[in-house]
Amino acid sequence: MQKPFVELYRPQTLSEVVGNQQTVERLKYFVDNGNLPNILFSSPPGMGKTTIAHCLGRQMLADQFKQAFIELNASDERNISDIRERVRTFAQLQVTLPVGRHKIVFLDECDAMTSQAQLALRRIMEDCGDSTRFILACNIVSKVVEPLQSRCCVITLQPPSVEDIITRLRQICEKATIKAGPEALRLLADLADGDVRNAVNNLQTASLALQKQLTEAGIRDVLDFIDVNQVGKIYSAAKTRFDEGHSQLQKLFIEGYSADEIVAAFYRFGMNPKTVMTDQTRAKFLKAVAQCHARLAGGINSELQVARMLVEATE
Repeated sequence: MQKPFVELYRPQTLSEVVGNQQTVERLKYFVDNGNLPNILFSSPPGMGKTTIAHCLGRQMLADQFKQAFIELNASDERNISDIRERVRTFAQLQVTLPVGRHKIVFLDECDAMTSQAQLALRRIMEDCGDSTRFILACNIVSKVVEPLQSRCCVITLQPPSVEDIITRLRQICEKATIKAGPEALRLLADLADGDVRNAVNNLQTASLALQKQLTEAGIRDVLDFIDVNQVGKIYSAAKTRFDEGHSQLQKLFIEGYSADEIVAAFYRFGMNPKTVMTDQTRAKFLKAVAQCHARLAGGINSELQVARMLVEATE
C-alpha cells in the first residue's frame, strides 16, 4: 500500500520548507550556531509545525537524531505524570552531542493540556534544561498559560501563500512523476485555504483517480467541493431575488455540504480575481463571510448564520 504523500514527501530540511521564510532563516541561524532555545510554534492545523520541528531537529542533531529526539503528543498521553516520566527518562539518556547541542523533546498539541498540566510541564522544562530543549506546538496560543509561554521563543507560523503551495505541489509532482498543468495546481492550492496538508492529500487523491494525469476539469470531477461558479449563481440570484438565491443555498445543505464548506466556497468566490466586483462591494462581501466564519466558530446555529451571511453580502 502506498504511503500518504504527506509522509512520503515530507520536507527533510529547512531549505525544503515553503512559506514562512523569515522564520525558516531564523531557525537556520540556530542550526549554524547551536544553543537552541525552547520554542513554541503556534498556528492552525496544516501550517507545518510538525514538519518544521522535525527538520530543525534533524539538522541540529544530524546522525544522533534518532537517539536525541523524541516526539510526544499531549492528547495521546494519559496525564502529566506520563509525560514527566518519559521526559525525565529521556533527559537522563547519555548521548554524545557537539558543544551547544541538546537533546530535543517535541510536544505537539500542548494547548490540549489543562492549565495545571502546563504549569507542571514548565517545571519539567526547568529541571531538564541543562541537557534538553523543548519544542512545543499548539493551535491556539491563548490556551497556553503565560508562565509556559515566557519560557519559550514564541513563533507564529503564517499560512503559506497560494504560490507557496503551488511550489510545494510542483515539487511533489516531479518526485512522483505526476503530470499536472498550472491550472490544476492552482485549483488544488486555492481549495487548500492555506493548509498544505490538505493540498497534498487532495493531490494524492486526484492522482490516483486520474492516473497521474491532472487537469483542472479532472480535479473538479474527482474532488467533491463547491465550485465558485456555483457560488456566483447563488450570489447573482440573491441580489435579484433573495428567496431564489436562498433556495439554491439550501440545496447545498441538502446535498450534504457543511456550513464551513459553504463559507469556504464563498470566501474563494470573493477572493477570486475573476469575480467581477467593485472594491467596496468585495470588501462588504468578504466582511460578511468573515463575520459568519467567526459566528460558526462560536458554535452558533450554522444554517441560520449562513443565510444571514447571504443577506449581508447582497444587501
